[in-house]
Amino acid sequence: MTGALAIELLLAALLAAAIAAMVLLLRRLGELRAGRSAFERLLAQIGEAAACAESAGAGLRRGAEAADQGLGAQIARAQALKDELVFLIERSERLADELGAAVRAGRPPAPAAPPKPAESARREERPLPAALAGLR
Repeated sequence: MTGALAIELLLAALLAAAIAAMVLLLRRLGELRAGRSAFERLLAQIGEAAACAESAGAGLRRGAEAADQGLGAQIARAQALKDELVFLIERSERLADELGAAVRAGRPPAPAAPPKPAESARREERPLPAALAGLR
């Protein structure tokens, strides 16, 4: 009987070791399941953050396009005003030169030559006071 008792004690010890190992494995499995649910919550939060960032990016894109259109219109108006001012400066310089020459010569200044028809038609479309009022 001593041999049978030794075998039973050995089997009992192995069974106790197997039970202890199973308890440790069940704890680790529980930890993994808890970690998995936390990981799934983290993934859901990342998905929400990505959707929010995508929405914000679309809003920024729309804002940038609107600003670009507004700036384009302002640049076009500024270019028209610049052209008008260049024309007026050139004409005033020409008139000042004529006036200076007339004063030096001691004779009355000649009447200013009317602008070319293409220039006058273009200038009449947008006179300077109206253009300046359009910027306000």
